[in-house]
Amino acid sequence: MAVDAHALPDLAGALGSTLLHWSQTLDAESLRVLSAITADRVFASCRNYSRLMLATPIVRRNRLQALQRYPNQLAHVLISPHHSYDLQGGSKHAWRLHDPALQTAVDEGGNLLAALAQACQVDKSVFKATALHENWPTLALSRVNLLQVLQGMPPIVRPADSNALVQAQALWQWLRRHDLTDADTLRAVGSGFLAKGIAPVLAKLQKREDEGTFSWADLDDFVGQIYRWENLYGVTQAGDTSPERAVLGAWIRHRGLWDLHKASARWHAALPDLLAQRRFTVLQVTHTLQSPVRQLRLAVPGGDWQAELLETAEALRAEGAEMKHCVATYWGECVEEGSRIFSVRALACVSRVTAQYQLQRVQADYVYLLVQVRGYRNRPPEPAAMAAAGLLCDALNAPDAVAMRQALGCALQTLQQRRQAVDRQQADGYWGAEPLLDATSLAHLRQLT
Repeated sequence: MAVDAHALPDLAGALGSTLLHWSQTLDAESLRVLSAITADRVFASCRNYSRLMLATPIVRRNRLQALQRYPNQLAHVLISPHHSYDLQGGSKHAWRLHDPALQTAVDEGGNLLAALAQACQVDKSVFKATALHENWPTLALSRVNLLQVLQGMPPIVRPADSNALVQAQALWQWLRRHDLTDADTLRAVGSGFLAKGIAPVLAKLQKREDEGTFSWADLDDFVGQIYRWENLYGVTQAGDTSPERAVLGAWIRHRGLWDLHKASARWHAALPDLLAQRRFTVLQVTHTLQSPVRQLRLAVPGGDWQAELLETAEALRAEGAEMKHCVATYWGECVEEGSRIFSVRALACVSRVTAQYQLQRVQADYVYLLVQVRGYRNRPPEPAAMAAAGLLCDALNAPDAVAMRQALGCALQTLQQRRQAVDRQQADGYWGAEPLLDATSLAHLRQLT
């Protein structure tokens, strides 16, 4: 059938006028509200427009007013959000949170504030925060759980707009990642961690991140050890939706999220020593060092010096604390690499240094080499201290100590071979099934259960 080309302009004109007339009959207020609340989710759709228009004028008015007052809390109840405009299967990407009691309160024009508070299980004062009158962007935490956090915050510091909520996205993600949905736990986050408001907390965390003393990933590592401990020794507490998260929730409720941050920092500081102790336990090594010399008086021009072997990890920690340097981290080198470290001090004055000697094989013999001498706060040693350290090196390598050096060298070689075998068997770095926690954290966990 042939189409008259001259008729096409008339058809287009008729269609255009029809569409124009149809658009003029649409309810402008409904279109405006639907467009205003469309952000991360699409609400301005034919489905939602039809749902509003099919209601009676009074019900439609009440719904439009409610959507404008509390779009974030009511849009998902009264109409359906869409992921995007999609003509192919778009209905599959729409959903609605069915809450008959809340919808009835809206439709009947009842006490909306009371209905919202009851539906969300929070005080009415929470909905007076300015941010509650905005349409939030997509956040990591559900609306119901986020309202519990806001409930815990002092009213004066509750967020004034949704931008503050967006800035705290990392916190919301962390709470969701650990499935913390218990209302009391979430309120404790608000009343404790966010007691001064979101902005001050974020500034404090940013400062710690810049200093390298905090990250959410570090906190997750510590929490992972808490889970491991709980699975072995913990007791599930009532009130938590996830048994595996019971102790974590209890820690936040009773000690606070800030305390958890501090515990994480303390744990990370102790981690090298904890790993070393775990490793030494696996390798079945002694925790007291052997040496050809344990104590020795050294005659140096200008005054005698006294040398004392630092034979335990605790002795290294004490030396590091007094001398203000990092000798405490050398325990692994002492056990697995053959180092011996001495505290060397003058008897007539306050001069003092820390000297490290390394056992090395030289041809058929094992000898100790002076590796480093450190003063207070890593200051260079004075000549008398270097002279004393040299005399101590001679004593360690004395001919009458050959047998002990040989025995220590052979034991070290055997240990290194065993370590290689353990390394192949335990590629996870000696964490094992047993939780790796410092004594203070273990005490806190026992108190919580």
